[in-house]
Amino acid sequence: MESVEKVRVSILERLVPFLGFAVAALGSGAGALYLYGFLSDRLAKRGEGMGSLASELVGSTWITLGSLYVAVFLVIIGTVIAIVRLFTNNTKASPLGVSFLLFGIISLVPAALLWYGTSYVTVIFDPAEGGNYSGYGRSAVNFTLAASIIAPIAALLPMTWSVIPFTSPPGKRFGPLLALLIVTALLICTAVMYTWRLVWLLEHVNT
Repeated sequence: MESVEKVRVSILERLVPFLGFAVAALGSGAGALYLYGFLSDRLAKRGEGMGSLASELVGSTWITLGSLYVAVFLVIIGTVIAIVRLFTNNTKASPLGVSFLLFGIISLVPAALLWYGTSYVTVIFDPAEGGNYSGYGRSAVNFTLAASIIAPIAALLPMTWSVIPFTSPPGKRFGPLLALLIVTALLICTAVMYTWRLVWLLEHVNT
């Protein structure tokens, strides 16, 4: 049986979108860490000093949202590179599409944890809750802490994977393009959700 010659997997095709994944993870982690200190302090004081909560949430959301927009930009560039490689002759192989999908989803875990955690404290803006924080504070602190811890790991994994010198059979692959399109859609949806929350929070800051 004739063996198939293998070539190096393109680092550029991996590096650009994986950098976008890392930015999304680190930005969400930074937003979570920004909020964690405030929430844990308020929890220790049994909810005293919650008047600036909306402002703190706005700051955290701005950090996360900015990183998501940068991530979308980088992943779109990576998608363009994947499209160009489909119509050009290349000396290096394309990476497996599943790696883009896997690391892309992992990079969104900190943003999901932060969203879930902040959802616990945004309910105190509901008049029916009467500004009650004690019932939701512990869960909010736990989720923001988890997001800030997981973020560096979620960023380090794709960046490490992007520079490992893999080899693979040559040929054009549609898998990477399909995976990048899916991850881009997920990033855009996440950015839209955080944009909506930012607008909602700004209304509470200004009222």
